[in-house]
Amino acid sequence: MEEKEKTSINIWVDADSCPVQVRAMIARFANRLGINTFFVANRNIPIVTKEKISTKKIKMVITENTPDAADNYIFTNCLENDLVITRDIPLATRLGEKKICVINDRGKIFTEENIKEQLSIRNFNLDLVIN
Repeated sequence: MEEKEKTSINIWVDADSCPVQVRAMIARFANRLGINTFFVANRNIPIVTKEKISTKKIKMVITENTPDAADNYIFTNCLENDLVITRDIPLATRLGEKKICVINDRGKIFTEENIKEQLSIRNFNLDLVIN
C-alpha cells in the first residue's frame, strides 16, 4: 500500500478510463492544494500538465495487468474520508457500500440512493449489447 496520511483526504483516480484533460485538471488541483492523489491503472498512464506537479503528493500506481486489479487496489486502499473518481459503476457500487465518496469524471456524485439505479441502467445496456 502506498504511504498516505491517515487524517487527511486522499483522491483516488481510476486512471485507465479517465480522460487526459480531466487527469490534468485533477493533478493541477491536487498539486495546488497539496492533496495526496493516486492515479491507479494496470499500465502507466501519463499525467500531462503545463506546470510542474509534486511527485510527493501525486503518484501513479501501476497494478497487475489483470481484470479489475486497479479497481480492487482502489477499493482495498481508500479510506473513509477519501474521494474516488471513476466511471466504473460496479466499482462505485462497491465503494458506496464502504461509505466512500465517489464521483465520475464529469462530477456526477454517486450516492447510495442513485447507484443502484445507475447499476441497473448499466446492466440493462450491457445486456442489449450482448444480446
